[in-house]
Amino acid sequence: MTTRPDAIDMLDALAREAGFGAAESDAKPTAEELRAVEAAIVFARRELAKQARADVLPVATVVRPVRPSILAMTRDALIGRLRELQSMSGVTRLAVSHRHFNGAVSENDLRTTLEDLEAILDSIGLRGE
Repeated sequence: MTTRPDAIDMLDALAREAGFGAAESDAKPTAEELRAVEAAIVFARRELAKQARADVLPVATVVRPVRPSILAMTRDALIGRLRELQSMSGVTRLAVSHRHFNGAVSENDLRTTLEDLEAILDSIGLRGE
């Protein structure tokens, strides 16, 4: 497996080389040298941006339809069921992120969260209903 150089290490190496070049000469850099430095900076930025894009891979999301029984639930019923799941042994950690329900959590978020939890319970054979 090849490892990519760290971005800071790359910039440090470029700066060090530029510094050595400047230290060896008392003369001001020529226009050609300045263009070469600018080209190196553009190249480094392009490579760093390419690496950053490669590090951020698209996340595959699975959109699961919400079952009709959950779609029919009121906000209070959704919160009640999520709290019920929180109290179940072994499921507490699954629902813990929604333990403090407030107006900032949309009904759609509550429904999809409950659907995800119910699907997990279905897949492992646990039913709290």
